[in-house]
Amino acid sequence: RKIDCWVNFGVTQAYYLKCCSCSKEFKLSDKELKEIALSYIDKETLSEVDPTLFDFFPLLCSLFCHKKDKRLFTHPTEVIEEAITDLKNNSHTSFIALALLVLYNNDLKKEVLRMKAVDNLIEEICQECDIEQAYNKKPDQVTFNRLMGEYICETGDSYTAVHDKMFDIIAISVSQLIMGVVIKNVPSEFIRNRMQLKCLGESDMHNIILIAAVHEESYLSRIEIEIKNANYQAVFDNLNTKREEYRNRLQKFFDEKIKPGNFPVTSDNISPLHIVASLGYVDLVQYMIEKHYHQNNLVDADGKTPFMYACENGHVNVVEYFAKFSPKIVNVNKRTKNGESSIHLAAFNGHTQVVEQLINLGFDVNDKTNENKTPLYLACKEGHYNTVKLLLDLNGDDKDSRVDTGIKDEDELTPLHIACHKGHTEIVELLIANSMDINDTANDNLPPLCQACHGGHYNTVKLLLELYEHDEYIR
Repeated sequence: RKIDCWVNFGVTQAYYLKCCSCSKEFKLSDKELKEIALSYIDKETLSEVDPTLFDFFPLLCSLFCHKKDKRLFTHPTEVIEEAITDLKNNSHTSFIALALLVLYNNDLKKEVLRMKAVDNLIEEICQECDIEQAYNKKPDQVTFNRLMGEYICETGDSYTAVHDKMFDIIAISVSQLIMGVVIKNVPSEFIRNRMQLKCLGESDMHNIILIAAVHEESYLSRIEIEIKNANYQAVFDNLNTKREEYRNRLQKFFDEKIKPGNFPVTSDNISPLHIVASLGYVDLVQYMIEKHYHQNNLVDADGKTPFMYACENGHVNVVEYFAKFSPKIVNVNKRTKNGESSIHLAAFNGHTQVVEQLINLGFDVNDKTNENKTPLYLACKEGHYNTVKLLLDLNGDDKDSRVDTGIKDEDELTPLHIACHKGHTEIVELLIANSMDINDTANDNLPPLCQACHGGHYNTVKLLLELYEHDEYIR
């Protein structure tokens, strides 16, 4: 039974599991939830609560053993936030331990606690919280033991929260108490995924930390540091940039802080224009082209331009915007080091609309990479039915506008071979309907049927065997 998963861990450690209701395989029934609950709470308390209200109900039962507060089962965030505020006021080292957990994004290595950097963080925490440093505030093993089970657990050489949801609550609570320290010191990933300016409105995500107006300048200062470090995912791929209002503000910030041509590139030669093109922000693409035009045709370590980033990520509006410019300003015809053009990247990722755009712009539908792979081949390999159908449906009068299904890669594999090898049965059927030869062989002398058998794809093999029953397919 699923309940055995919990029992085998021991009822006192059941809260380590994180699959209460997220996984269909391990989702616990109401009866199983109640059985676990009775390991922590009495029947009378259980009769007053709803086990299905939160997907981390076993964790709440465990916490109830510590707090004896029935509000845990109705308003858990409120109760835990109150408790953390109480730690700040009455148990400084315990609060600092939780603050460090946040500052290291739920992966607090024990060896880190011995570093000078932690001493500096503790000093910043104490200053922001007005905690006197009359004695050493660094958390010791006793402190972590005191928090064990209720807030944190020990996993090898690290301390982490007992549950992802618990860390969400700790992160929100601690951040509101030491926002300046958090903005300055947390990893970029934490800021990207968890922090949003309050002025942009409420978020529908449960784990978001809202940054009040008083800390907005600190946030923008952090963004400036990320720019100097060329960490453009942190600058552009975050919760705030999804809002047009913030993107407008960001452009004004760039005008004040960044001189034209002063955006550094990453070690892989990736520019900010690459990133905003990959994210689909037309307004930021326009800004970068107008203000930092020297990066328009910059290629990264793989030979990809910003235009290619837009194509491989399927951003129709960005592709359309790029295409307005002359080749001197935006060269859409560059190739990667592997000989891929933009239409190859779009087809490989199944962006059918972009493929159609590129065809209308004059891209060769039979263009080949260094390995002799066509857009059709790549779409077949990755199982993108709609893209394959678009390419096969081309019937222009011009020879160059018709797809040549017989082009083979360097191993003499056709699109049909690779579709069979990957088990994309619907695409195999589509290719055969377009007169592809099911008896054609590759370098290894294997026909499509053998490719499907080698890949272990039952439905594809079944389709091909049924076709072999017809005389027209027998050779």
